[in-house]
Amino acid sequence: MPIASASEGSSVSSKRGVQRYCPALNVSFAARTRCPQLAHSYRCDVGRAAACFAMITSPFSVRAFLRERRVLLVHFNTPMSTNHPTGFPEDLRGAKSLVGVELSFSTVQATDLGPWQAASPSDANAVGCVGIVVDVEDVGSVCSVSPQDSGSSALGSAGVPPDADTCAESLDLRTTNNEWRVQNYNPMGLFVFCLT
Repeated sequence: MPIASASEGSSVSSKRGVQRYCPALNVSFAARTRCPQLAHSYRCDVGRAAACFAMITSPFSVRAFLRERRVLLVHFNTPMSTNHPTGFPEDLRGAKSLVGVELSFSTVQATDLGPWQAASPSDANAVGCVGIVVDVEDVGSVCSVSPQDSGSSALGSAGVPPDADTCAESLDLRTTNNEWRVQNYNPMGLFVFCLT
């Protein structure tokens, strides 16, 4: 729905409410939609117009979010596991083959502390020291996200569906560890928090 009379970076009213206009794309969109070009400046340049349009029209990409924020998804060895009486490493071996089952994951960033690095294990950014790192698909892998332990069990989770806002909140609002429920993942390798 191009609006030819709108000026660069302007807002106009229409039957659909307030619209923002991106001159590089010659399109308008709802004012509540964030145009990455207009969010920082009222000057969209044609060289970045394709990326601008892709961000407006494309669905949210979990993989791109994780890559942009430099975050790993890690399923940690869980000492409270009752399904594996031998514990580590059998629970991680089992997790590698449970790709179609929802499991709990923590997000790990470069500045995070493991249970033995934090002042107290309860202050750590993860629930374990050793885990498997996975890759996910954009659709069908991440079931829910939470900035804290979401109380997940076989009955469900208190997490919320992933989108740009909820994924960002799960990182930005966490105080210790968070929880993402993930299925249909591809194991990539092992992750270890080094002892200090």
